[in-house]
Amino acid sequence: MRKNIEKVMGSFKVERKIVVGDPCYGGANCVELVVKPGIWEVLIRDDNEHRPGMRELLAKSVHATRIGQISYLDSFCVDSGHASMFDERALSTFEFDGKGGDKMVLGGCIAGTNFGDGLYEVWGRKHRGEIVALAIPLMPTYLLERETS
Repeated sequence: MRKNIEKVMGSFKVERKIVVGDPCYGGANCVELVVKPGIWEVLIRDDNEHRPGMRELLAKSVHATRIGQISYLDSFCVDSGHASMFDERALSTFEFDGKGGDKMVLGGCIAGTNFGDGLYEVWGRKHRGEIVALAIPLMPTYLLERETS
């Protein structure tokens, strides 16, 4: 049986909001989330054990000491086959080059979805009312719904 793999991609600083969406939109049609300020660590998790090919883009405040239950926050559209998380200030200087792969960029990160375009969900965990962790299953909503029904 293949094991799950977590790869630490890096970290970025967040002032007040993380913008989640398709990097080709440059902040338009994205989800803005007020989160715990500070440094956020980014990981990619490959779930080879339960759902082969399923990946998640994860981010967590390094200052979070406790985190609550995970809950659905919002959804966003993907048209470039990529998902991204950025500090809101970084979007004004970012230009998406359309190149694939998982990578850290100034003020955020980009991950390939493996499943292409579609509607993707954002999940989060809170502590004392602040979002301290985010998860994006890199699988479109219609495939997640089919898998769970």
